[in-house]
Amino acid sequence: MGKKAEQKRKEKIVEDKTFGLKNKNRSAKVQSYIQSVSKSVTQGNQNDRKRTEELEAKRKAREEKKAFEAEMAKLFRGVDGAPPPGGRSGSANTDEAAEETDRNFGCAPDEYLFRPEDFDEVQHDERRLEEQLEAEREALRGRTDLTPVTEESFQAWKAAQRAAAAAAEAARVRRAKAGEGGSRLRGWDLWQMDRELFVDDEDADEAYEREEEEEEEEMGGAYAGEGEDVDESAYDLS
Repeated sequence: MGKKAEQKRKEKIVEDKTFGLKNKNRSAKVQSYIQSVSKSVTQGNQNDRKRTEELEAKRKAREEKKAFEAEMAKLFRGVDGAPPPGGRSGSANTDEAAEETDRNFGCAPDEYLFRPEDFDEVQHDERRLEEQLEAEREALRGRTDLTPVTEESFQAWKAAQRAAAAAAEAARVRRAKAGEGGSRLRGWDLWQMDRELFVDDEDADEAYEREEEEEEEEMGGAYAGEGEDVDESAYDLS
């Protein structure tokens, strides 16, 4: 794909992502959003290319290493093609290494590598979003197994959904009251059943303060009588 075509494709993606935004040329927030979208599209493509180049470089390095090892194995073979004394042939060593790799990893390391040719090229739809939606809507017109959505059918569906949710909630509360399945009533359930349990008593603090004052007065009167003169004749029983 040429540079002009690639640039045009990027501009098309940005335009689709920012379609419908108001005040594109006057709002600073909208301009900032458009710039962030453009940056993400550009950097995303650069990251994909960089990743592809890295994978390709790793694949080439692996192939060069294999070729080098094969060349070294040929150099160390005997003149008549036999392995050196006390040694084994390079092909035997290579086969053993491959078998050991299969035992350890279950497959060769190359099978873990993703190559660009392993993926199908992504087909980009050049049509605008409105055109795509209209095409899908036209494709559904001939369908007879679908129910058209109208205001009445939507309201009926919404009422049915609410009724089903209310029935499920009522069943859950009944199970919680009965203690089935280890479920317990929540604070919200108790509040729904009896809201007076959660009403604060506005005079609670004042009543508590009055009780404390009364106790202090009683204790103060008891201590105050200790210093007064006592008529001992009142206790004379003779």
